[in-house]
Amino acid sequence: MGDASYEPPAAQALRAQAHAASDQRRDLAARSHAAYQRGDGHEAKQLSSEGKQAEARASELNAQAARLTFEHNNRTHPPDTIDLHGLRVDEAMARIEERIKRDRAKGATHVVVIVGAGIHSQGGIAKIKPAAIALFQKLKVVATVDKPNHGCIYVELNGGDKPAAAHKQDEEAAQCVIM
Repeated sequence: MGDASYEPPAAQALRAQAHAASDQRRDLAARSHAAYQRGDGHEAKQLSSEGKQAEARASELNAQAARLTFEHNNRTHPPDTIDLHGLRVDEAMARIEERIKRDRAKGATHVVVIVGAGIHSQGGIAKIKPAAIALFQKLKVVATVDKPNHGCIYVELNGGDKPAAAHKQDEEAAQCVIM
């Protein structure tokens, strides 16, 4: 789940509604299963259908919350930067892919992705950063972790054809380059 400290109040309210819809979906699924077990296929199907509707509601509410959070957290950043604080991993990865595609089409040379250090994640373990690193590897883009500072990843949008030797680790700056 996203970090509420980075979510505006409207997004927090949407997340709460989405959580309630997810709880409702779980309850409906359990009730559907019980109805099926006792041989009431009609009720099982009806409850399953209601559960799918609750799941769709939760998904839509989370999408709205993600949009509000992303807009809120990015309103003051420079154009070459995106801040993913407060987003869930899947939401953040979708934003990264969308941004890379858009910026490449516009001829941009780089984007700075603020992934954070994970200190606000459950257990203090980063979730977005490792997922972003895996995505950059999949997309075959050159990305430097902790550049320009800790919690950021500098992504070269047109540097994927450079030989790997041209992107060595800068041990002094504690940066690592992903190919």
